[in-house]
Amino acid sequence: MKTIIFLAVIAFAVADPELYDVVKLDMDKMEKDPQEFKSLIDCLLDRGPCTPVYKTYRGIVQEATENICKKCNPYQKRAYWHFLRVLRTTNPVDYENFRQKFDADNVYVDILESVLRGFANLK
Repeated sequence: MKTIIFLAVIAFAVADPELYDVVKLDMDKMEKDPQEFKSLIDCLLDRGPCTPVYKTYRGIVQEATENICKKCNPYQKRAYWHFLRVLRTTNPVDYENFRQKFDADNVYVDILESVLRGFANLK
């Protein structure tokens, strides 16, 4: 019996990855403020200074992309989907720059967007 409980605890620990602990970005608001959105993009693409909040995102975006947002909570998944959608539609050049920087081999972003699309309507 102790073995079963021990294995259950181990399975739970392995199945529940640590989630990202970052300040929540209001992508709806940011979409309406092109200058602020550009500041975020410039930070992520190493073209400009980063606020402390944006710097935390720059620190996790590579891992979040490669792991298909495995450590993202549902709100973060929606925000990442929203970010990519806004970037793709408002600035296709920077969208491609983002893809090149964080997915140079074109392995992750298409899968990531497909997975994140399921969180698009989350409020």
